[in-house]
Amino acid sequence: LVGPAGLPSPMVESYHAAIKAAMASPEAKTAIAGQGLTVLDKGPDTAPAFFQAELAKHQKLVKLSGATLD
Repeated sequence: LVGPAGLPSPMVESYHAAIKAAMASPEAKTAIAGQGLTVLDKGPDTAPAFFQAELAKHQKLVKLSGATLD
């Protein structure tokens, strides 16, 4: 999950703690796995680097594929 830029740190930390607790429940794990998804516990401090790496990876794939927007 992501939020808008500039969200106050206490709010970010509160959301992160609540989401992390919810995702740790057996029901959530089962539901998520049942959809073929994986939960990545990327905290607020590591998320920007993770998204930058993902963006770079996918940009390279798009460029290699030759895909364009019509």
